[in-house]
Amino acid sequence: MEKIEFNDSLLSSGLIQITQLRLWLEDGSLIDAQRSDLPPAPRELDASQLAGRDAVTVVIALPHMQPGVPTWNRKALSPDRPLRYREEWVTLQDAFGSEEESMAVARFISPSGLLMKVMIPGKSAR
Repeated sequence: MEKIEFNDSLLSSGLIQITQLRLWLEDGSLIDAQRSDLPPAPRELDASQLAGRDAVTVVIALPHMQPGVPTWNRKALSPDRPLRYREEWVTLQDAFGSEEESMAVARFISPSGLLMKVMIPGKSAR
């Protein structure tokens, strides 16, 4: 992990939002919220689950789908963002004839993520 920042004012009000993020996942995928990836929307923290805790675990991973954003990698192209699918061409037999047809399929790339602990403002470390 190179850089990560959270919105501290939101943390103290029960929300968590990443404002700066640059890291490499275990599979080598780069996540860069300033250059090519938008930071995720704020998420609500469940106050009942935070009682008595001084930290929460945050999982950072790539989404399977993002509206309006390509989610697959074509072999000829070098993506500017990490992707979860790769394009693969397969030949399929026509179920009702002798013809074969070539078509592109999206193959899922095994996900990887990063676990981290985030200190909650106003709580003491144990």
